[in-house]
Formats: sequence, structure tokens, C-alpha cells
Amino acid sequence: MTSIVGSGYKTKVPGGVTSTPGRPILSWRFDVPRVPAKPRASKNDKQVDLGLDAEIVWVIYVLCDPRVDDPLLRIRYVGVTARTAHKRLVAHLGETRRGGCTHKCNWLRELLALGLRPTIEAIDPGTVERRWDKTEIAWVKHFREMGCPLTNATDGGRGSLNPSPEIRKKHSDANYKRFADPMERAKIADANRGRVASTETRAKISNNNRNRGAEWREKLAEAKRKRVVTDETRAKISAINSQRIVTDETRAKLSLSSKKQMSDPAVKEKLAIANRNRVVTEETRTRLSASNKATWSDPVLLKKHSELLKAAKRRDR
Repeated sequence: MTSIVGSGYKTKVPGGVTSTPGRPILSWRFDVPRVPAKPRASKNDKQVDLGLDAEIVWVIYVLCDPRVDDPLLRIRYVGVTARTAHKRLVAHLGETRRGGCTHKCNWLRELLALGLRPTIEAIDPGTVERRWDKTEIAWVKHFREMGCPLTNATDGGRGSLNPSPEIRKKHSDANYKRFADPMERAKIADANRGRVASTETRAKISNNNRNRGAEWREKLAEAKRKRVVTDETRAKISAINSQRIVTDETRAKLSLSSKKQMSDPAVKEKLAIANRNRVVTEETRTRLSASNKATWSDPVLLKKHSELLKAAKRRDR
């Protein structure tokens, strides 16, 4: 941790510097270097990533409410930029004027309606040797713990880390709208068809799912219990599965996986408890009965099943 003395006051904080209660947060007047403008990429060049290019110098900044004198309550937003303070503030105001509906934009709109602007103050300049994303996360966490009423929608860093319920709702609605388009679904299906994940990727996904914990599994189970599958959807799934070709190699893999899973006493006990507590309604029983009768009335299926049983008996001899 580092510190800067300003008018006789200093405070140590994670990853950088700030002022003490009773003093404003460090701003440009504390000889914090002005950040050079981010180099513009040409049409053929990719966007330069903050903190990854040796020529870029980033800075953590805060937006403050000019109406509030309290050194903590005045801090309303924490961000990172590789541009000048003026350009970053103009970008925030532009987003607000274009109709942004985040907590931050609502606060800025309130100021603009009163003829005011927020003040932007640099608190922690950084170089390529430091990780800007981790530094921003540390600052957001620090100010929230200090009781600052931040309007940040996330915990900072890359992407949406721990987004607010409002942001989650927006993302959910956008995804529902996107997947309601048959053309969009066809594009995604075409992109994923034939895609094979490497052994390393499979291992990472498997390990990640194992370590999610009981709370995540319970959430998933609850969501599945509440899910209503229409007859139309069932018919679509049935049609897709009936056309799916399962190779002997895949069958062998599935069989081996099932045997391995069922050889675990803990898994057997879980399944037994789940089945004992399972309530099957009369409607479900009727559906299962009708489905089984329809399935076993197929002569081709009966012949195939008979051949499989004979083959199994021959192997057991």
C-alpha cells in the first residue's frame, strides 16, 4: 500500500492513495499526472486493452456530487480510464443524455436537471506493471465498506462481476428476446454444431461444476421444478431425439459413466431419498402409461429390444 500526504493528512488504502475523512479525495491539484489520451485504433486494428499496452497509463477516478460536503457521501462512482478526466466525464454525460437507464445515469440526470455537473477526481494513477482491473475492484470494495453511496452497477474489473438485480434483469430480458428469434437460434446452432471441446476444457468445466456447492445445486433444482414444459416443446424434443444417431462408442462411454456413478454409495443414497420423497400425480402416471404403451406398440422397437436381451444373455453365459 502507498500513501500521499495532502495538507498534513494521509490514509493508506488498498492499492493506492486517498485522503482522510474531513478532506476531499485526491484530485488533479495533488500533482497526480494527467493521463495521456488512449491511442486510436485504425479500422484494421483491434481495440487496445486498458493496462495491457506499454504506452497506456490508466488512472482510477471517482465522480463526486457537488451538492454534498461529506468526504465519503459525496463519492458516487468509481471508474478507470486511459483518457483525460475531461474526456471521461464528457463520455459519462453523453451516455446519460442518450437515455442511459443505469443507477449512475439516473443520478447524473438529476444533477443535469439542476444545472450541475459532477466533479471527477483522480485517486490512483497506474502503469502497465499494475493490474487496472484488480485495482478498480479493490477501490470499489474499499469505498463501499466506508459507506459511500456508490452508483456502480458491478464490483468493477472486467465484465459484470456481481451485477445488481436490475442489471441481471436487463441481461435476462435481452437474452429471452434474442433467443425468441428463430434465425438467431439457427445461427447459434450452426456455430455449435460439430464443435468439440478439448479434454482440458472438459476437465475445467467438470471441476468448476463440482465446486459450485449445495446452494447452487438447490437453485438449479428449484428452477427445474418450476419449469413448465408444454406439449409442443415435448413434441419438438421427441422429434429431435428420435433423429439423433448414438454411436456404439458413445453408448459405451455413457454406460461406463453410469456404472461409475452408480458404484458410489453416496450417489445411490441420494437417488433413493429423492425417489422416496417424489410425488407422482395421477396425471403424470396417465401420461407415462400412455407413453409406454405407444412406445412398446412399435414392432421395430420390440424386435430391437428382443435382440438386445438375447445378446445380453449370450454374453452372460
